[in-house]
Amino acid sequence: SVSNFVLYLDLQSSFQFFYSGLLDEEQKYDSEFYKYYSDDIGAVPEMPELDLRKSVLISSVGNDSHSNTFDGMYCGESGDSGKLFDAASNDSDSGSYTLDNIASLGVSPPSFTPLFSNFRKPHKVFQSRSVSRFSTLKIGLKQSARVRRPLSGKRMNFISNEGKRISTQILCRDVDGSRAVTAASLEEIVKECSDCNRNDYNFTNLILLSYFTFAEPTTLLRAMQSRFVSADDVTDTPEDAHLIRLRIANMLNLWIKNYEEDFKKKGTVFVEQVHLFINRHIIQYFEQIANSMISLLAGKRRLTRAFSFMPGFGEDIPNKVDPQNFLTFDIKLFASQLTLFTQDVFQSIKERECFAEVFRKNNENVVSPNISLMVEQFNIISNWAAAQIVKYDKISDRYKAMKYLIKLAHHCREIHNYDTTLAITAGLHCVAVYRLKFTWAKLEKDGGALLKYKELERLFDTENNHQYYRDKLLKSPPPAIPYLGLFLKEFTMVGLNKNEIRLYNDEVPLINIEKRRKVEHVTTELLKWKTSPYEIEAIRYMQAYIRNIEVLPEKELWSKSLASEPR
Repeated sequence: SVSNFVLYLDLQSSFQFFYSGLLDEEQKYDSEFYKYYSDDIGAVPEMPELDLRKSVLISSVGNDSHSNTFDGMYCGESGDSGKLFDAASNDSDSGSYTLDNIASLGVSPPSFTPLFSNFRKPHKVFQSRSVSRFSTLKIGLKQSARVRRPLSGKRMNFISNEGKRISTQILCRDVDGSRAVTAASLEEIVKECSDCNRNDYNFTNLILLSYFTFAEPTTLLRAMQSRFVSADDVTDTPEDAHLIRLRIANMLNLWIKNYEEDFKKKGTVFVEQVHLFINRHIIQYFEQIANSMISLLAGKRRLTRAFSFMPGFGEDIPNKVDPQNFLTFDIKLFASQLTLFTQDVFQSIKERECFAEVFRKNNENVVSPNISLMVEQFNIISNWAAAQIVKYDKISDRYKAMKYLIKLAHHCREIHNYDTTLAITAGLHCVAVYRLKFTWAKLEKDGGALLKYKELERLFDTENNHQYYRDKLLKSPPPAIPYLGLFLKEFTMVGLNKNEIRLYNDEVPLINIEKRRKVEHVTTELLKWKTSPYEIEAIRYMQAYIRNIEVLPEKELWSKSLASEPR
């Protein structure tokens, strides 16, 4: 078995790899494939693809191991901590891999032993991972070497001229043939956003949407500025440097345009730093983009439609309607007004509030005011529905109020306002109401009202994770208001995953991009219903009634329930 291995390169003199007898002549690759430009240690190179079923990049140097290094040439000692090749794996796991995939398989850097005492120090050294098992591999035999597939993309370590180990700090995975970042450091995130070879708008927008969960705005701006200024140093051609600067300029422009709340406090250190970045650097290369950003920062924005459904003025109250008694309201009109009341807040929910729901534990300053207000409104309507039943002394009056509320919830369901529908249904399920057996007995004699109530119960059945409701929502044409509580549950489940990923004893943990991508997916499913709002005219007296609902404490609801039907 093999106990040690090495993979090295010399960019200055273009040495080739040391190969074992397993490597065929046609599979030798020149080290120019691994050439890095300037001193950008963090750059990830394009790697050639090697068929590991025919070759293994190893070199046996005996069993002696030392902890010292010499002239930048290293030989990794095998150990149980990292597994590069797994000869016992299944045939289905074998295949072609690039060396950057191989490098991701280890979990800790190996110790080092000198290979050649008189060899010149290379400019950059690729450090491979340690080998754990070579039970079936024999030197000089063309035997199949099977490789365990990496779980989460690439991760490569480099050693600078001073011998300091530097990590690229990025993990990726393959999604339908394209690369998706799963975790990375802030510097690597900015590099990914400004990659000159590809422009991933979705990834850039995800970072701008969620950066506040892992970094201050000044920290992100500093990383962007550093990338912009050093563009010439990290690329080979002026064209690539220009593309990097263009990506950073567009990223800042997108930040200012889509997230203006980050720049509202004029005169702050952050806003001043943004102005300096634009006026000192960006305007030299992209004058039009710079002027656009300056105008946006000055507050010259296009007017956007505001969703506010406040009570109207001037309408006459029908003669038979008592503004203080909801039982005199037309049920369908009242259902539409409750929908406007809920939509007023739902339309105000922003994407970042959904991220705040997930990352609130990690940052006390992260808030979600509109989500909190919508939850509060849900509880108000639920409490109001229960109070309108228990406040009556006579069974007939309680039955009349209960029947009206069931019909009201049914009409809210018909216009796809599921949040208010469940709020009223929750009021009917309140303990103070549910114990009124004589009132429910009278309702059971009304077949139509009872059938509608059973439909409401089925709609919010928790079986199979609310599958019946999910199917109904999926088939509902817009406009619609989904039940917010179910999305908050999903945010909670996503939040259980770790916020950061720590690998290979790195001092700086990686930012969990995959977690934020999942939050973005749930957020999109929730807020897509904002695109088609209800177009219903507000009715003044109904809106006045809704917006002045008083909430009764739980103890008062219970006492009224006991007074209505004693134990």
